[in-house]
Amino acid sequence: RTLRASREVIVSAGAMNSPRLLLLSGIGDPDQLREVGVPVTAESREVGRNLQNHPGVDLQFAARPEDSLVSELGLLGQARLAAEWALLRRGLGAGNYFEAGAFLRTRDDVDYPNMQYEFLPLTRKLVDGKLVPIPGFQFWFDLSRPESRGAVTLRSADPRDHPSVVFNTYSAERDLADMVDGVRLARELVHQQAWDGIRQGEITPGVDVTSDADIAAFVRSRTGTSYHPSGTCRMGTDADAVVDSECRLNAVDGLRVVDASVMPRVTTGNLYAPTVMIAEKVADRIRGRAPLAPSSAGYATAP
Repeated sequence: RTLRASREVIVSAGAMNSPRLLLLSGIGDPDQLREVGVPVTAESREVGRNLQNHPGVDLQFAARPEDSLVSELGLLGQARLAAEWALLRRGLGAGNYFEAGAFLRTRDDVDYPNMQYEFLPLTRKLVDGKLVPIPGFQFWFDLSRPESRGAVTLRSADPRDHPSVVFNTYSAERDLADMVDGVRLARELVHQQAWDGIRQGEITPGVDVTSDADIAAFVRSRTGTSYHPSGTCRMGTDADAVVDSECRLNAVDGLRVVDASVMPRVTTGNLYAPTVMIAEKVADRIRGRAPLAPSSAGYATAP
């Protein structure tokens, strides 16, 4: 059944489902569309391509219970946590335990922090399918601007079928090398004098994992995600770009895509705020509102 819209349509289904909707509508790479039996509506070969994310791993270190939040999470502590959150909206239940973070460079030949670190004052392990907190602390760190690119493609013309999502993590050798350097940098941080008396030993990957090859194997086996998919309906001024600077589809009139899929490159940091700002800017364009004046507010930099 064909539905026709009398006004502009805005697609905001995310970096996986926005390209999926376009592809199911026949907007994409004609060769791929014909392979799965979707009639071609308009050619836009980059739809679904340029998929990016922030892949990362955990490094875990042991600590004494009194030096970890685990000391607060016994049966009594859990009851207190629940009561404080339910009654006062504060306490340990009011946060996510990511107590500190930093954007750091693992090498000198980049002009941006290529790694994001987040610190948790406890660690955990899987026991019988459940996450159990154990005394310690850990770093989660991920690549700020990975070079690897993946794709979202259709498995069939049936809209009930999930798309194929392939990130191709570490297909770029530089990404894996940066993660190995990230492990070494985290270890260097934890072995500073300030940690003396707190660190009680490395849990993962373990002190025996020292060579580049061994660290790379650990990274490959333990890589997770910060859940920051983006880039699959890339914005740009070139002929292959999916949308223009106002998120209007280049191949079809009366259609915009407004979500993280339009990012040409994943941001150096979490995606929530940048995605909200994309939506605010496009909303102003649609409504004809003048943009706010540039801010002259200062900002702090490390010496």
